[in-house]
Amino acid sequence: MSDPELLRLATWQLALQDGAPGELLKLEAIASWLALPKRGAVVVTTETDLEVLQELVDRMKSHARKKAVVVVLGGGLDLREALGRLDLEADGFSLGDTAKLTLVHIDHWGGQWPTALPELRLDLHQPPPAIAAYRAAASAAVERSRAFVNWQERVLSTRPIGTWALCAVIVAMFGLELAAGGTDSLPVLVRAGALSSDVLREGEIWRLATAAFLHGGFAHVGFALVVLWQLGGFLERVVGTSRFLVLYFLSALGGAFFALPTALFGTVVVGSSTALWGILVAHFVLSRRPRGLLPEELLPEARRIAGFNLLLNFAVSFLPGVSLMGHLGGGVVGAVLFGTGLATWGLSPEGEDERAGAVYRVFAAGLAGVFAACLTIGLSTGQVWTLANPAVEPTAIAEGLVVPVPTQLEWRGDDLGRLPRDPVQLHIVEHRPNDLAAFQRTWTRLHPEDEILSVDGQVVTVRIEPLDPLLEGWAEWLVDFEEALEPHAQVPYSEESQEPEFEAEQGDSPQ
Repeated sequence: MSDPELLRLATWQLALQDGAPGELLKLEAIASWLALPKRGAVVVTTETDLEVLQELVDRMKSHARKKAVVVVLGGGLDLREALGRLDLEADGFSLGDTAKLTLVHIDHWGGQWPTALPELRLDLHQPPPAIAAYRAAASAAVERSRAFVNWQERVLSTRPIGTWALCAVIVAMFGLELAAGGTDSLPVLVRAGALSSDVLREGEIWRLATAAFLHGGFAHVGFALVVLWQLGGFLERVVGTSRFLVLYFLSALGGAFFALPTALFGTVVVGSSTALWGILVAHFVLSRRPRGLLPEELLPEARRIAGFNLLLNFAVSFLPGVSLMGHLGGGVVGAVLFGTGLATWGLSPEGEDERAGAVYRVFAAGLAGVFAACLTIGLSTGQVWTLANPAVEPTAIAEGLVVPVPTQLEWRGDDLGRLPRDPVQLHIVEHRPNDLAAFQRTWTRLHPEDEILSVDGQVVTVRIEPLDPLLEGWAEWLVDFEEALEPHAQVPYSEESQEPEFEAEQGDSPQ
């Protein structure tokens, strides 16, 4: 078999026939340039001149990433001996520090030396393919490879500025949580904009947007940033910044609406996973219905990765403390936008329709403005940064009873402060009972956690409800607050004496 026929047969079996392991990138008179999934760049040649082989290796430096293979076909024992005497590094057969080169000789019978690679197994006893069929298949393969390379260059050259901006906002909000007292503190999260019952109770609908930028702990925010950086960055490069931001913002809102019923019953919801689920589902749909936006060569791997990510995150959604409804809400938005083609309207492999692009740019800018306004309103309303150092002032919590109270606590009926928005809630009620002994006996049995105070002839009950763990500055204040109540504290009711006893303030007589 002549050298051209040998090269044609090897190229056909490695890259052109059905089920071939590799992909043809370029076809030359003396060499075929291939890509193998586990071997990287591969050059197959019948050239036995060492200087020519060295030139091929030099040309591979621009194609090889981590590893590459040079396959020399044909030749006899003399060629094998010559190749065996080579020192790849010393003789210039090196790809530098970034990639490892493997040199393989395949003789006329298909035997490999010095390393046998399963992907390069050839049956050289078959006749070579017809020239016309070979050229047609090679031309189509090279065209596909060229299109794939162009797609890669276009995608990799696009900067995912939307992803970068979202990551920056998430990191900034996480830093604010840390500075305010801790990322696992409920008051910090609620004041920073977590999704809570305040959405309806206080009309704070901006929480539907702000919750997606808050995270509870380093593991939570770390996972979110990794997913957003990798999957979000890839998707933004494929569909463009405007469409990606529309997907992110709408998925965040969809997840918040789905999670709203749980928030109304006392659950505090935070995290960008609502938006990330929109991205996960968009990846899955795009891998199944690429609409020409993903190359055919990428689809099998894209489908495998997208399916695995979706199943893994679906399982995680059932863990304690994870909002299943929030995840599903974000996923529904992603499925609708990409399943119906709304997110890819006017987008094709050749580029973006000008009118569709303008619509999405306006829509994305509007949503970005809404979310920025919500963050601004949430921060100015909650003033989360004030939690780290509570400003304490003498405050009259009952007639004649002045004690130190943080200015962050506001009156709501008989309550001073409100959980979980504040680190502590005080329930204060003034009483004027006719029978103090009966009052004390009844109140102590109904509310054993309350402190009963005697103030200027009246009775004041104080219930202290702190969140655990209490923020450091608030723990110090609580000690001072309880010390300020001690002079007015009533002696605990005694079952034996059946008589209530009060500590009298100076100048007062026991009642």
